[in-house]
Amino acid sequence: MSFVKRLRRIIEIIFVLSVLTAQNRDEVIELIHPVTGTVIDTNFVDVEITVADFFTVGAPGCTDCDGYIQITMDGTAAGQITSAAAVTVLGLSEGSHFVEVEALDPSGASFSTVVYDSASFTVDMISEQNFCPAENISVLGGDGQNIVMWDEPLNPSTVLLTIEVVTDTWQGETSWDLVNVGTGELVASIAAGDLTEANTSYTWDIEIPHGNYSFTIYDSFGDGIYAPNGYALSLNGVSIYSCIGTGWTGTEETIEFNTTDGRFTAFNNSFVDPIPLDKGSNYDLGWQEGMALTGLVLIESGSFNVSRDVPEECGTFTHYAVYSSDGTELGTTTELEYTHVGLTNGVEYCYYVTVVYEEGMSDPTGQACGTPAGWDAEAPSNLMSFPGDEEMVLIWMAPGGGGGGTQGDVIENPFVVTGIPFEDNGTTEGFNNDYDETCPYTGSTSNDVVYMFSTSGGTYDFSLCESGYDTKIYIYDINQMNIACNDDACNDSDGNPFRSLLESVTLDPGLYYVIVDGYGGQSGEYQLLIDFSGTRSYNYNTTEKDPDEGVSNSRTEYDFLDTIYM
Repeated sequence: MSFVKRLRRIIEIIFVLSVLTAQNRDEVIELIHPVTGTVIDTNFVDVEITVADFFTVGAPGCTDCDGYIQITMDGTAAGQITSAAAVTVLGLSEGSHFVEVEALDPSGASFSTVVYDSASFTVDMISEQNFCPAENISVLGGDGQNIVMWDEPLNPSTVLLTIEVVTDTWQGETSWDLVNVGTGELVASIAAGDLTEANTSYTWDIEIPHGNYSFTIYDSFGDGIYAPNGYALSLNGVSIYSCIGTGWTGTEETIEFNTTDGRFTAFNNSFVDPIPLDKGSNYDLGWQEGMALTGLVLIESGSFNVSRDVPEECGTFTHYAVYSSDGTELGTTTELEYTHVGLTNGVEYCYYVTVVYEEGMSDPTGQACGTPAGWDAEAPSNLMSFPGDEEMVLIWMAPGGGGGGTQGDVIENPFVVTGIPFEDNGTTEGFNNDYDETCPYTGSTSNDVVYMFSTSGGTYDFSLCESGYDTKIYIYDINQMNIACNDDACNDSDGNPFRSLLESVTLDPGLYYVIVDGYGGQSGEYQLLIDFSGTRSYNYNTTEKDPDEGVSNSRTEYDFLDTIYM
């Protein structure tokens, strides 16, 4: 800044100070809402002021303003006015309150003559009864019936969020903010240094409108809050997320949550490399320069319980009434569903629900419709029986063959070995690369296929010898532990090498998974044979494989090893 500009700015400051000194407080700053005697019926208040024309309001630390306005509610800092816009102070209780506004210079200091105004007002939230309606009506069609379902009424305006921070011995490093994601509004925050007591629990109760919110806690040093301390969030007393007891580490953590659907996600941001020094009583944060951060990394997601009693603000609850679309009352219940029976399949029926209170009835929900239809239960699949010692072992799979996706692709939805001997011809094309084992080669990117094999005990051969590509075969037990694996034990009948064979594998009674895989990235048509040992002969492989070239002259004992783990 040039000398002339600096001189002009000094003169402006001297002018403002002289004017402030010469004016009484109501001529410089005036609180216009609330004023003494105001009665409001909400738990929040919009604080509005007027400021003399010669005083330019800006943000703390500004270089082009005369200062900012500090709001104090009942002796506690409650916000700052940095423009002409009003500032909302939340979380007011019933009763009398005292609000103060003071003009401070950009550094946060009072002027030599205090520039100040104040008012006393009352919060009285007695208002007209709001009979809250039920939420989220839906209909599930059945055979000759419809099930109508809904959620409890919500508090029509707000919900109570409780923030708890339990400090460690570095309490001054912690700050946090709460943002309404839908509007972008900063709802509440504290700055580093606001927490002054070590190993102390601080709590804030904030009434917030329903919606999506983001809570972020910061640590200026970058090592979070040490266990067993931490922070927690709860909604109407129901826990959303807590790390009290385990602590947290990093520069910041963000919890995003929705007050109505009960879902949350947690993210952490930390330094990539370890912090290069131990903290002492005094430290310089200059070491953070150039330190890379991971960026926000998802660490947890889940749900929290949003089930609730009907809010007292809505009225004294008695029951729900269920209506057909023509206004006929079908029945009443205190539960959250109602079954409408005696219906004609294929015909659509529509419904709405009201909530009945001692003081009156709510508005109806929107309509929801459903169509009853006949339903035949799908039978289980792949029933198998295996003889045991004076017993028969029965095994089956859920309707459709088990887990989702393509049958045979994963252990959760395998093909089934239906008896011994067993022969199946297929292809690994179109399947995914889900599994791999070392025998002795690893790093396979080949597609693989899964078979489920149940046995009452015995010794078996597992052959891929007549397959059309370089194969690999291995067996998992029910806990997915590898108990046998082979890569290149046999040739096919035309002499092509590098086919897979497991001979004389003794299995205890139980459930196993046979994986048809390939070497490297190879895949193709295969023939899987499973039979009792000693019933078949095989063409054993004598060609040596080089992992880099496919064929090698440097044979080792491991090239044709059947690895069996007992």
